[in-house]
Amino acid sequence: MEKMAELLFMILPALLAAAGLTGLGLGAALLMFPDQIGKWGKRLETPFTSERFIYRHNRFFGLFLLAGGAFALLKIGASIAAGYRAHLAGGPVFESLMDASLIFLLLGNLGAMMIGAIVWIRPSHLKGWEIHVNHWVSTRRSPPDQAPLASRIDRHVLVFPRTAGAFFILAGLYLLASATMMNFA
Repeated sequence: MEKMAELLFMILPALLAAAGLTGLGLGAALLMFPDQIGKWGKRLETPFTSERFIYRHNRFFGLFLLAGGAFALLKIGASIAAGYRAHLAGGPVFESLMDASLIFLLLGNLGAMMIGAIVWIRPSHLKGWEIHVNHWVSTRRSPPDQAPLASRIDRHVLVFPRTAGAFFILAGLYLLASATMMNFA
């Protein structure tokens, strides 16, 4: 249990710092460009199609996925298997977690290698999958049988972007201060 707490206290300050920096960036953007918030939402709502580019350069992307999956499978998988087993050998919970992560890594990299081989050799086999995978879900326009996704907080940010920006900056500073205090404690 001590190893788990030690690992958590190593990861938590980094996550807090990342969230704090994100809050600072978002808050500064809302303060400096409050009239652009509607355009940001529209840009995020616009689907971007990359299939044409990937099919045009299928050999490069296929080899990239195949080599990346093989590299991760061999190098990262071997280092995780050797290093973490020695470092975290602390009980059945850690062993189960390590086994699950190794299985997830194995299956994910084998899947990436399989898709890379398909893209490299015959990308037309992926056309059937694209029909099922490329469904665009709009967060602004909810289906009629569901409640609208825009909540009071979303409307408040749209109406008062500078107030929301100041709140994000204060929250980001608080998270950064918390991460700093955790590192020095």
